[in-house]
Amino acid sequence: MLPHRRFIVFPFFHAIFWLPLQVDTKQAVRTINQYDEELASYLVGISSAMYCPASKLLGWKCVACSHAGPLQNTEVVSDSQNTFQGTVGYSSDRDAIVISFRGSSNIKNWIANIKFRKKRAYNEYPEALVHRGFYELYQKVAAQVLASIRKIRHEHATAVILLTGHSLGGAIASICAFELKLLHGLDAHAVYTFGQPRLGNLAFAKLVQYYVPNLFRVIHADDLVPRLPPSYLHYHHSATEVRKFHKLQIGVLLTSRLQILYGKFSEWYRICSADHGEDRTMEAT
Repeated sequence: MLPHRRFIVFPFFHAIFWLPLQVDTKQAVRTINQYDEELASYLVGISSAMYCPASKLLGWKCVACSHAGPLQNTEVVSDSQNTFQGTVGYSSDRDAIVISFRGSSNIKNWIANIKFRKKRAYNEYPEALVHRGFYELYQKVAAQVLASIRKIRHEHATAVILLTGHSLGGAIASICAFELKLLHGLDAHAVYTFGQPRLGNLAFAKLVQYYVPNLFRVIHADDLVPRLPPSYLHYHHSATEVRKFHKLQIGVLLTSRLQILYGKFSEWYRICSADHGEDRTMEAT
């Protein structure tokens, strides 16, 4: 039920997986209504490509891009200083608009900086508070994202929307999906984030959970960043968390910005509560 409108590392271990794309049919995407490991594998490949230079992303021609699978009509969105970037592209294999945002090597600074306190950003829900830094960063690219979606939809009217991102990029992807629905009536077919930090307080988590029911936060049990900002500062995750338990392995560098690679997607995961973002039955965070 929709929350009442009156309130209505660094040592960290981030999960970037680099897997080839194999798609059977477009219908496979359209019928997703629960966590799907194949879709997660595809979107984590898209997330890893975000660490490539913008010049390579424009033509979707970096090495990580080729491993992720083809995208057409790819446009890069960025802030005015080009310190943050994402892409919006079209997958003909999936008939999907694929939106992804890059992570950051200094995510702890983003989270901890005193300037980035929680913000009351949505007047309709005054009790919902969102991390100021994450919110303000998304606003710098929001208009670009919306314009790119409309441009692709003009040519591919039936395309669904998929969003993804790693670390900071996961936070921005979640806010993007939330605002696309809240402000523009655009549904995200699925949102898969990797190593995403908490976004705001409990009221905001409930709003995200209502407006973006197909959000899956994939984390590793040993990853620090999903535990930040800490819950004692009244930050709270939205559902649904997918927790990986396979042993961390040092792997090949995907880019100069990425230092640690999980092993690979495997059977060693558990899906947490679909009703509560902080599933204490899994283990305290």
